[in-house]
Amino acid sequence: MHRDAYADFGKKTVDEPFHYCAEEGMGYAVIGVDAIGKSPVRYCCAERWIERYDGILKFLHLAYVYPRQVELLMKAGMEAVVRDLAKRGVKHYTVLNWNSEDPKKAFRVPRQAVKDFLGLPWPNGPDIGVLAFWKHLNSTEKADMETAWEIYEFFRTHQDAKQTARHWGVPPGRLYRYLDSQWHCNRGAAASAWADYVDMAAAQGLALHRSDVLLPDDLKARHDAMVEERNRHLAEERRREAERYRKAQEAEKQRQAMERELRGKEYAELREKLERKYAWEADGYRIIIPESEKEIEDEGRILKHCVGGYAQRHVEGKTVILFMRKARTPNKPWLTIEMWGTELHQIHGFRNEGLYTAEGRFAPDPREKYRSFLDPWLDWVKAGSKRKKDGTPIVPNNKKESAA
Repeated sequence: MHRDAYADFGKKTVDEPFHYCAEEGMGYAVIGVDAIGKSPVRYCCAERWIERYDGILKFLHLAYVYPRQVELLMKAGMEAVVRDLAKRGVKHYTVLNWNSEDPKKAFRVPRQAVKDFLGLPWPNGPDIGVLAFWKHLNSTEKADMETAWEIYEFFRTHQDAKQTARHWGVPPGRLYRYLDSQWHCNRGAAASAWADYVDMAAAQGLALHRSDVLLPDDLKARHDAMVEERNRHLAEERRREAERYRKAQEAEKQRQAMERELRGKEYAELREKLERKYAWEADGYRIIIPESEKEIEDEGRILKHCVGGYAQRHVEGKTVILFMRKARTPNKPWLTIEMWGTELHQIHGFRNEGLYTAEGRFAPDPREKYRSFLDPWLDWVKAGSKRKKDGTPIVPNNKKESAA
């Protein structure tokens, strides 16, 4: 294969072969490995790749296109770099020259730098990111490979400080030395404190373009002072929020009070009409119009039934709730009536007495028990609730009159 035909290696991919036994959890088998030893890629350590990784076709494809570079990288223990290109199309162009015919020029850094890089005590094989970082670091300052490795590893575990430094244009070497000068015993704590300090300073609008603000002489003191200032701001904000909430609550109470007052005025007019239409007294009993929404709620609470849920609908004129009381105790809840116009919809006393239950009726039906009182009243209502000038109901057929 000619390398010009694969100039865009990484953009193009090689498909894996069909997994013949994939449904049984088995991949394909590689046969004829000994033939690789007779091929042009016999020095690229294909056997090691087969032993440790899958995707042999992609590896062989890459080895045929860049045999010298693959051989160099595999023998240097930099299999991760080969895997990056074979699997993800990542070439690490910053420090690798894949098109070089001379293996000595495969790296875009001096040979001594490569030697120092490979000589580091790598626990899991060389990380080419360190070489790229060393090159970047030496574009602004001089640093040996071991120092670059130390800084690189430090910022790998302190991404917040790394990202903050990148955002504010602080060179990593300078930040590393700065953090080292602040807390020798715990550089990691210094990194977290600095990133936190910069975030707080930015939120408060401090001049972070100034070096003395971005990298203060006493980071701990400035950080702690900033935390205190932030806590004061938060406390003040909580106080203002509490005050806003209190005012909103007061405003809501005033609104509700005004609404109740308006509803009370409107209900007073409605109650007057209901009084003329329904108020009645005879045979020691009375029909009483509720004074207020609360009185209906109290009726339900005392008699332990659900009329309280009708209170608002009553004052809004959507239904009519009436109280049937004994004339000698007119303020003591006894029976509750709901009217639909001139029709008695329901009448119940304590715990909805008069309703049918699974065990039958647990108390007499008030409609039947007090028919002698209710029928004349309902006839009067259906006849138009006529009254004399003094307000006394005119009983139908002039059979009986009672003072309201």
